[in-house]
Amino acid sequence: KFREAAPAEKENAQPADGGSFSVVVFNESGAVRSDVAVLRITSPALLFADHLTNRGSLTASAGLGSGINVNATRETAEPRHAGKVGGKSMWLSWTAPSSGIASFSTRGSDFDTLLAVYTGLSVDQLNLVAEDEDRGGFLTSQVSFNATNGIEYLIVVDGFAGASGNIVLGWSLD
Repeated sequence: KFREAAPAEKENAQPADGGSFSVVVFNESGAVRSDVAVLRITSPALLFADHLTNRGSLTASAGLGSGINVNATRETAEPRHAGKVGGKSMWLSWTAPSSGIASFSTRGSDFDTLLAVYTGLSVDQLNLVAEDEDRGGFLTSQVSFNATNGIEYLIVVDGFAGASGNIVLGWSLD
């Protein structure tokens, strides 16, 4: 039996609280794992694009938004993000509004994410800035790097081993 959350608890849920969840119940007779339940907290859509050249852009010093990579593909000459096999990459760019420590996270996404940040002009001329597979917790990714005012950073979210689903991307600049 589950307890009903009080109204204040429901209103405080954040997109980063979402994801895929399951429970394991066990006793001396054995263990049983539940089916996976997906919790999705809505957030504004980001202008992710399947191909780097079609990417949307961000300029805010902090934000949170969502996307989906279900029909995404891998471009010819695209690197393996975080050194792992992906195949469902979605791109956008972020131009640093000032210099500082930039942090990006896919916490709240409902699939196993790969996250990478690059500079460059095309998918075959990328310069790696930061990358991660699982530091965000719950199969999500998180990176931090020294951002320079006015530089365009190329952000890519991919699915580990072709995983796909709903993307939650949060970022901040300190």
